[in-house]
Amino acid sequence: MALSVFNARRPVKRSQRLRAACALGSAGLFVALHGGAQPSREPEVTRFQFRAPEGCGSADDFAARVAKRSARIKLSADGGGARALSVEIDSPDAAGVVRGRVTVVEPDGATRARQLKAPTCDEALDGLSLIATVTLDPEAFMGEPVPPPDEPTPVPKPAPATPKAPRKPMTLPVRGEPLPLYRLGFGLSGAVLLRVAPEPAFGAQAAVLLELNPGHVLSPAWRLSVSHTRLGGVARGPGEANFAYTLPTIEACPVRLGPKAFGIRPCGFVTTGALSVWGSGVLEEEEHLRFFGAAGPALLFQVRLSKGIEIIADGRAGFAFKRDDFAFDSVPFFTTPALGFSSALGLAGGFP
Repeated sequence: MALSVFNARRPVKRSQRLRAACALGSAGLFVALHGGAQPSREPEVTRFQFRAPEGCGSADDFAARVAKRSARIKLSADGGGARALSVEIDSPDAAGVVRGRVTVVEPDGATRARQLKAPTCDEALDGLSLIATVTLDPEAFMGEPVPPPDEPTPVPKPAPATPKAPRKPMTLPVRGEPLPLYRLGFGLSGAVLLRVAPEPAFGAQAAVLLELNPGHVLSPAWRLSVSHTRLGGVARGPGEANFAYTLPTIEACPVRLGPKAFGIRPCGFVTTGALSVWGSGVLEEEEHLRFFGAAGPALLFQVRLSKGIEIIADGRAGFAFKRDDFAFDSVPFFTTPALGFSSALGLAGGFP
């Protein structure tokens, strides 16, 4: 038969008055039925086993509570006795309820078992000791009422839920939202000239790009760049030749091909600038400033790293407007080729 103790949250004074009233009523009934006190008998030894989680009472504590209620019960954990008492207390469940069981095995093998549930270990221990006392010694009414059977432990009512603040609706971009009308970018790159001087000439390039209607294939762009490259110490004949190119370049790119993250622009370019050439290691060192110009097709590559940063690279193939011959003491050592190449690689940023 399932039993439960009173919820620990009931006022202490009310519980004490209820227990006292039950005790007085039980004592009156006992006196009326038996006509007075029965003669005392020797304590009966009962074999005793106790199991409970750590911190939830002990065998000695349980035995002391039983002995306080009845002097006619003697619990022995060392064996002996015709009857056996087993007490088990489980760990509190998720709701904090503690369940316990009392099992008594009589000498003839008859078994009586009772169980209860309580809000705390101490109340479970106290209720189980009361059940064990009444089961082993029905005449032992010491003012403690037997816990009523099957009384469910009251479940606390959940606090009223606090109304949640209305969630702010997520703002999604409108499909087909108009893109900017233009984009302005700035870049810095390393540059190299090939087949323009006797050997490759290395330097740097700065550029600004204006792009109209970005994000579409038909997205014309204009790019203005200035590069400066040098080649020095070229041993030719009796001396060494040195070259320095300063070349402003303008490119026109009518379309952009490829996805947003990677684009290719076919372009046409024109470059006109100055070539400074001088000799060293000879008796008469001369320096000449020459015009240099070229035009032809180009490709511009753009790799988008973020909204404002991208990798840029370009390659150009230019036909020289003018071809020069270079010589030491009238001995030619280099003639400007008809077709030359240039390339650059760097980073660019822009807005919007």
